[in-house]
Amino acid sequence: MSEIPGSDQYTVGWICALEVELVAAQAMLDEEFSDLPYTHGDSNAYILGRIEQHYVVLASPPSGDIGTSTAATVAANLLRTFPKVRFGLMVGVGGGAPGTPDVDPQKDLHLGDIVVSNPEGEQSGVVQYDFVKTLQGGKVVHNGSLNKPPTALRTVVTKLRARARRKGYLIQNHIEKMLQDNPKMKSEFAAPSFERDQLFKMDYSHRDAEKDCTHCDTEYLVRRQRRAQNDPVVHYGLIGSADKVIEDAARREKLRQEQGLICFETGAAGLMNDFPCLVIRGICNYCDSHKNKQWGPYAAAVAAAYAKELLGVLAPHRVRGTPAAREMVKAVAEQTDRLCDTQVTVQKVHDTVNLDKLRIAEGAAFDSYSHELVARCHPGTRVELRCQIRDWVSDPSGQSIFWLKGAPGSGKSTFSRTAAQEFADSGHLGASFFFKSGEDDRGNASRLFTTIAVQLVHSIPGLGPRVIKVIEGEQNISSKTLYDQFKKLILQPLSEINGFAGVTKLIIIDALDECANEGHIKLILGLLAQVCRIRTVRIKVLVTGRAETALRLGFQPIHDSHQNYTLHEIPQPIIEHDLAVFLRSELAIIRDEYNCSFPSSHHLPEGWPGEEKIQTLVGLAVPLFIVAVDMCRFIQEKGWDWDPKGKLEKILLHRTLGACSRVKRIYPSLLEQLLTGDITEPEKDTRLWEFRIIVGSVIMLFEPLSVRALSNILGLPEAAVSGKLHALHSVLSIPDDADSPVRLLHLSFREYLVEPNGSHGPFRIDEKEAHRHIAFNCLNLLLETDHLHADIYGLGKPGHSRATIDSRVNPKFLPVDVQYACRYWVYHLQQGECLICDQDQAHSFLEQRFLYWLEALSLIGRVAESIDMLVTLQTLIKPSHSLRLDLFLADARRFVLMYSGVLDIAPLQMYASAAIFAPEKSVIRGMAQKHMPSWLERLPKVPGVWSSVLQALEGHSDTVKLVCFSPNGKHLASASDDATVKLWNSASGTLQQTLEGHTQGVNSVAYSPDGKFLLSASKHRTIKLWESASGILQQTLEDHTDRINALTFSRDGKRFASGSDDASVKVWTATSGSFSLSQTLQDHEAQILSIAFSADGKLLASACEDYTVKVWDSAADVIQLLQTLEGHSDSVWEVAFSHNGKELASESQDGTMKLWNAESGALKKTFDCQPGPVNTIAFSPSGAQLASGSNDGSVRIWNAASGSLENISTGHTGVTSMVFSPDGKQLALGSWDCTIQLCFVGLEDVSSLQAEEDEYHSRETSSVAFSPNGKLLASESADKTIKLWNPNVDLLHTLEGHSDGIIRLAFHPNGRQLASGSWDATIKVWDITSGALQTSLPQRSAPILGMIFSPDGKQLASGSSSPDERIVLWNTASDTTLDPPHYTLDNGSRSITSLQFSPDSKQLASGSVKDIRLWHAPSGTLQTILAGQSTYFGPLAFSPDGEQLASGADDKRVCLWQTATGDLVRTFEGHSEFIESVAFSLDGKQLATGSLDWTIKLWNVDTADLQQTIQLQNSVDRIAFQEHPPCLKTERGLLRIHQAQPATSSPHPQSSGTIFLDQDWISGDEGKLLWLPPEYRAVSSDFHDGNLAMGHASGRVTMLNFSLNRLG
Repeated sequence: MSEIPGSDQYTVGWICALEVELVAAQAMLDEEFSDLPYTHGDSNAYILGRIEQHYVVLASPPSGDIGTSTAATVAANLLRTFPKVRFGLMVGVGGGAPGTPDVDPQKDLHLGDIVVSNPEGEQSGVVQYDFVKTLQGGKVVHNGSLNKPPTALRTVVTKLRARARRKGYLIQNHIEKMLQDNPKMKSEFAAPSFERDQLFKMDYSHRDAEKDCTHCDTEYLVRRQRRAQNDPVVHYGLIGSADKVIEDAARREKLRQEQGLICFETGAAGLMNDFPCLVIRGICNYCDSHKNKQWGPYAAAVAAAYAKELLGVLAPHRVRGTPAAREMVKAVAEQTDRLCDTQVTVQKVHDTVNLDKLRIAEGAAFDSYSHELVARCHPGTRVELRCQIRDWVSDPSGQSIFWLKGAPGSGKSTFSRTAAQEFADSGHLGASFFFKSGEDDRGNASRLFTTIAVQLVHSIPGLGPRVIKVIEGEQNISSKTLYDQFKKLILQPLSEINGFAGVTKLIIIDALDECANEGHIKLILGLLAQVCRIRTVRIKVLVTGRAETALRLGFQPIHDSHQNYTLHEIPQPIIEHDLAVFLRSELAIIRDEYNCSFPSSHHLPEGWPGEEKIQTLVGLAVPLFIVAVDMCRFIQEKGWDWDPKGKLEKILLHRTLGACSRVKRIYPSLLEQLLTGDITEPEKDTRLWEFRIIVGSVIMLFEPLSVRALSNILGLPEAAVSGKLHALHSVLSIPDDADSPVRLLHLSFREYLVEPNGSHGPFRIDEKEAHRHIAFNCLNLLLETDHLHADIYGLGKPGHSRATIDSRVNPKFLPVDVQYACRYWVYHLQQGECLICDQDQAHSFLEQRFLYWLEALSLIGRVAESIDMLVTLQTLIKPSHSLRLDLFLADARRFVLMYSGVLDIAPLQMYASAAIFAPEKSVIRGMAQKHMPSWLERLPKVPGVWSSVLQALEGHSDTVKLVCFSPNGKHLASASDDATVKLWNSASGTLQQTLEGHTQGVNSVAYSPDGKFLLSASKHRTIKLWESASGILQQTLEDHTDRINALTFSRDGKRFASGSDDASVKVWTATSGSFSLSQTLQDHEAQILSIAFSADGKLLASACEDYTVKVWDSAADVIQLLQTLEGHSDSVWEVAFSHNGKELASESQDGTMKLWNAESGALKKTFDCQPGPVNTIAFSPSGAQLASGSNDGSVRIWNAASGSLENISTGHTGVTSMVFSPDGKQLALGSWDCTIQLCFVGLEDVSSLQAEEDEYHSRETSSVAFSPNGKLLASESADKTIKLWNPNVDLLHTLEGHSDGIIRLAFHPNGRQLASGSWDATIKVWDITSGALQTSLPQRSAPILGMIFSPDGKQLASGSSSPDERIVLWNTASDTTLDPPHYTLDNGSRSITSLQFSPDSKQLASGSVKDIRLWHAPSGTLQTILAGQSTYFGPLAFSPDGEQLASGADDKRVCLWQTATGDLVRTFEGHSEFIESVAFSLDGKQLATGSLDWTIKLWNVDTADLQQTIQLQNSVDRIAFQEHPPCLKTERGLLRIHQAQPATSSPHPQSSGTIFLDQDWISGDEGKLLWLPPEYRAVSSDFHDGNLAMGHASGRVTMLNFSLNRLG
């Protein structure tokens, strides 16, 4: 063109982030123009040109890289320089998220394909995927929204897509022309070969050291068919955008499934709201760890070619008719501004509601009400320190933590409050937390990080949504570990905010040394040290505290992250100056107040008290500010004889005392005034008694109480308590509000009063006596008032969640004094050294109010504390006088250990689940009988006494692979397939930490011998080293090439070994504070499954899948193989050394355990562990016992010397791991049911369990079924037996005869016979009255997959699998026997999947892997074959009139067939997984369908309209309609449904309720009713007329009988 276009003629903005994208875009221009003059402030790089009739400006940032914020900057500059640009194209490369070709061909992405952003639902086409929130149930919702592309662009995309469906795209033509016009581009921009398009499986990562995938294992490639053509495919859908590139296949897949994203890139999210644009991306990688750099140029070229083709279709007049982008953005901004105030208001309300869910420490912030009158530094004092703190805060290179330390009374807290106020005024204070010893929430760290997080949200704009996202996703975050709270509420949200890079925020933590748990001090400091990693905002932390051991030890590991300042080491002249300034000011105020209160004749002179006395007071106080403060309070304290001058003189009498006692020498003067005046000796004694009772209680309380609460506990009038405390304002903080707590101003007052040899005279407080007095008063309060009773809050519903109770309700039903008494009466007894015995006050309280006390603790979130309280009470029992009390406490402790978890969630389960499932002889169960729910008519059969299981720890969401105790036995670590490691308190069972970081299941975990570190190994080939106290990740090791199965530390902790599926054992050595690989042992020929060091570290044993155990000499510098132990006939799963290292045990899948001489390798013993197989073994600490755990849920204890079986414990579920506690008293068991069980060792013996073993199944109860009249229950198990039970679960018969597992049970309609089909290819028919076998019917050699009686009872149909694959109809007209096969039906060599008779018994429908067949049942003739698109037909159901048949299949559809013609009537679509069950309503107008997607859907049969969806927590196998009340009956209970039409006027039975079995709860119409302990959770179930039968993994059977009328 002859004329160069001006800046106002360009209408299309084309943004490229990378140089390779800019090169490809430039090559697509039809014509290129010279540059225009530079615009001031515009840093973009531009290339100007034309495509077709459109003037296009190519824009790129100067850095060549782009993120969401940079993209917005590029767009802003472009629109400023080229004001007439109508819209933009963001063109370049991106990562693909390939779907499954056979499921969704449209999303079968390959490298070199193109993805174009396309709006779907509420999404604009581009999704900022890192800005979402997760709702209950896992639903992902996006916070905010991005604008859609302009209408003109969306219209032309539709036009281009339509044209392409007819003629294809011209992309390849544009590429060929580009390479022809630019020959130098061929080597880089031509399409790579198909073989270079490699998609690896998600669990296979790239070798980090490799530049490409040449050495990656092709066995892990996803096999995909080659496309017929090599042309790139264009996909339209949602593109995910964020600041960071995704290189994690698992995360890619998660985002694809949850949010529907098919492409990922960086930058677009920053444009969509400020620059109307379309995003076009060429796929250059699969968002995983593998390298595909050769695809980048070609991907950029195809994206540019698509953009060129799009502009070729776009008519110029459509562009001119579109408003300029800058005008559109302005209009949107104006509209947004009009909504802004409303949205902000709504958001603030929403944020406040969510932040209120965090439990914070009231009064911990510097500006809280309780600190309002607390002193600040005088303006003329601490000048140098203030300057130093300001300089440190403003120094960007300064250390992140400042430790201000000092002796007690040196003014640390006063300075902290002053600094907090100063930095709050300047806008730099982020948060503050003032610890206070003896106060509940401020005396420990449980609410430290939640309190800080809430303050940071108010201090840092933009932080709120990120913190709220955490709260909504984890509503119990306040009860999580300190590590989890810090990481999720502070570290991660702060790391994600934008726009604060140059801003500093100060966090002040005062008196950290007063945190009750010394271990938490070190943890807190370790966590705070991590703030230096935050780059988005500069965080500084000021910590104050005395230089106590715990604080010093906590600072040692982070010496590089902090600096110190010691207050009491400030040069004395400076301290003296500051004290003088303070005293002059305070005494002047006292003088003026006094002079205003009295006549002039009594006035203090203007210069009072004079400089000489000021200096004397300075000398008395130096170096402690608290002394000066207390002196001024004493002098200022008003009374009927207020005499500041006289009080000053009393102080000056003590000028010669040492500094340590100066603060305490103020107190005699203060206390003496309590006894002044004309009082008699009896009056004096009374005042001293009141002082000891009231003040003694104040200083001994574990947390401060208000005057009102204290008076209630002490049983004294409130006025009396208030009056006595009023005279002590100089040492106590006494608020005007009677409901605010009274606090000690300084701990020295308490220390003074309790000193055994102090100068306190008659005012000394006897600590033990004071504690005893409080303890007995607490018990009196709890016994004599009516606050403690069943259902204290009047919740009514037994499943009512504590989390939903408004915390403001607590004081109404449980006043503060009652809460205090509940929490601390035990500890006051302990501190008072009180012994307890039968029939004393403590025993009486427990017998009368134990359940209500426990409920109260549950309601206030303190039930876990009851475990320690009960243990404490056991230590206080008076010997030989406390048999009943001893038994009570032992039973109570077992009760709380077992049920504290659910009581913390739903307190009223105390009277439901806990009372119902506790052992029959439990004392506590007996106490709860009168409170048990009325809707449970028959209690389940439970054991008589407590089992060996102390408690079950729940928290993992997948199989627990390994458990191990810490060396001191106080903690337990568990590794799980849910990719986490959890750390538990082994005494209380409370979860302390969750270690997250592994991307796949964790197979092994091991403590270092000193307990300071923890190793974990995962399926993802990584080993992680954690600091066990803080949970901070120290190191990640990645040298294995396959999953890691085992870890073991050497005894000295200097080495550890790891065993892997890569057939190697690797030995790692500690050097310079970290571990490095020192040797690889590769003599095994298969996967290493277990490894162990001997106690002395001289031997290392490894167990392998090659059936062998190898023993290595690990004493030498280079480890050598000593011997190979052979003898097992299957994989060796675990090895363990005895405590002295002389014996080595091994266990195998062959069902045996072998004991070897560790040195010689000689076999000593073989233990037969059948029925096995054994999964895990463990030596007791003494080496005298050897334990084995099996798949069948049994744990056996063997005598290691003799080989005899000492003990067997059953009822566990699939033991995967086992370990003895260091003291040998407990066993921890990991299980496939996601739980950890803590068990006593040696409670049960073989003989005592034999009876129960004979009664119940010895393996999992696979199914249970009621007889037609519900009076009999049949259960079957993998132990090849069937058991018949009455409604009381009394065993009637055990039916034995099958030689393999049982697959199907079916009752005859008359209820007198039971048929069983088995894997042994036989059908057996039993007489249920006698338990006798009537008939055994062989069906050739194939397992029985289907079996059903006809409704009229005249026929039994059975279907088998390969190789038989036929249907047999048996004549069942006889009551006693089955006649020979009536008909054998040819099913076309297809395995039977389902069988169903029509209601009139005349038709039989059979489903198979290919089709459905309809047979005439009386004659056995084939009527018709129904063939659909499915490859597997599942459940079948006839309509009530038999004219229609519904079928479910693997294609997630339900088909409705006409039985007469075989025609397909209609389909019902909406499920997302395989159909499990179908059923017609009684009138045939509704169809219910159940699916593996955990939903049941109700449809209108005639229209296929969806009427109702019921969301479950699992799928159901059977569905049937019930008319009154309108319900669906399933094997797990009743589900209420909407009535299809109004109820008729005919009389109905009394309204009744429903019950339904979820995973761990039984629920009713109004919510949860009954929590099921782990051992009572169902693996099978059936329901009949209010009776719910459950089969358990342990082989037990439980039946619960519900009164549905009482639930109505």
